[in-house]
Amino acid sequence: MDSEEKAVTEIQQQLMLWVEQTKRLLVSLPTCLSELEQLKGEAGRFYERLSKLERENHELRRNRDDLAERFGKLKELIVGPRDEGTQKVADAPSAVSTGTPEPSALHASKVRLFSGLRQPGDKPHN
Repeated sequence: MDSEEKAVTEIQQQLMLWVEQTKRLLVSLPTCLSELEQLKGEAGRFYERLSKLERENHELRRNRDDLAERFGKLKELIVGPRDEGTQKVADAPSAVSTGTPEPSALHASKVRLFSGLRQPGDKPHN
């Protein structure tokens, strides 16, 4: 019977351990459920924010495309249309002319606007 008593004692110890672990789990369950609800709320707010940012990104891309189109139209109005893919400005001096003619004020402003380079006589920006 000694081995039987030993087996019963082991089973009782295992049951007591199981009961203690179950009690701890039951005590911590409300806290875990509360934290789970809090995380669900945070996840909902996160997805709402993500959706808002995606809509804002879409709007910004659309605005960027509109601005690029408007800038292209403005550039065409200022510079003038291109002749068969050439890159000449309408009032630029031709290659046939001799000497270096002084560009018109309109041409000079176009060059500064679209090239970003300083012209002779321009003061450096500070």
